[in-house]
Amino acid sequence: MKTPNCTVADFLSIGRTEMHIARWILAGLLITFSTYVALGQWYCIYVIPRQKNAQGEPRNYSMVPLIGGGVGAIGCVIAPLEGLQRLWWLPLVLDPGCVLMFGAVAVFWLVRLLRGKPQ
Repeated sequence: MKTPNCTVADFLSIGRTEMHIARWILAGLLITFSTYVALGQWYCIYVIPRQKNAQGEPRNYSMVPLIGGGVGAIGCVIAPLEGLQRLWWLPLVLDPGCVLMFGAVAVFWLVRLLRGKPQ
């Protein structure tokens, strides 16, 4: 059985409509995943600490910084709608993992600037 000869140009010759649809599908999947991660982290912040484990102690959780917001930002940039591309920063602000990580880094650098560099 002979396989058809396929070049890179054949793959790049996807029509505008197919590429448009592919970008919407990929952007939708990435933004959906980002929303799922961000909502899960908000759930971890507000619900899990109020629950008790088997020993009667508050339950613990772990934040996942930059995953939800970063994937959502990539999804916004990939989307074919220019208005959505301009909002690439919004998932980074809505994801608590990103907000806490950026806040911690900002505080770290501010303290370092105020104290001076260690020698």
